[in-house]
Amino acid sequence: MGTKKLFKPVLIIFTLFLMFSVNVGVAFADESSEDALTILSANEYDEVDAEWLITDSITYDYVDEQGTLHHRETIWREPPAGYILPQEFSSPCEEETAAGCTYIGAISVSDADSISTNGKTVTAYVKNYADKYCEGGCSNRVLYKMTQVDLSWSRTSTNWTVKNAALQWGCSGACTECDNDVFNYVYPWNTSTIGWTNNTQSLVYIFKTQTLFPALQPLFDDAARAISTSKPYYSGISKGTLTAVAGYP
Repeated sequence: MGTKKLFKPVLIIFTLFLMFSVNVGVAFADESSEDALTILSANEYDEVDAEWLITDSITYDYVDEQGTLHHRETIWREPPAGYILPQEFSSPCEEETAAGCTYIGAISVSDADSISTNGKTVTAYVKNYADKYCEGGCSNRVLYKMTQVDLSWSRTSTNWTVKNAALQWGCSGACTECDNDVFNYVYPWNTSTIGWTNNTQSLVYIFKTQTLFPALQPLFDDAARAISTSKPYYSGISKGTLTAVAGYP
């Protein structure tokens, strides 16, 4: 996969106040019933790719502009041969196949960004699922139809709080569709307050769609991506920004 690039996302403020664990479906974007946000407690959450095979991973540290040390881990997964996918991950899209793209299977990429203070750690997680398509036998063109994003946070101390979380999901003009049209759309979501299941695990925010994105060929690494940003505070003191980027290819 090579060295992944870091991006500076734009934070758009929108308030969604959550005081307790909920499990609801809320239409978003184009109001389609297939586009929904579900909020689960950590106890209710099952990772779709829990039994998938890790095909690549990158782990590294970096220091941000404020001098804070971050630990990043990015993991790519694909189902093993013979694995039976949930229905929403196993149905080729007619629009893509009609345009000459061949459905290959499902894929996921996850990213975690962690910082620590006084030995206590807070981590932001983002996981981006996609259907994988190829054109011409996959020799020169691989496309990704993003279908689901999962957001969550963890902490090892309640001294940590997380505020002003945002998601930017899509591609800003650096992707082409099966018919070679340029795609340019980024779905935004924001919340001022993160809800917690318990002292260490947040609620899980799951975004599902079959309509927002066609199969996309990214023109550079992470062009088709989900970016999670959030503001961590330790004992009320700001500690910069957590940025997790789950992108393709």
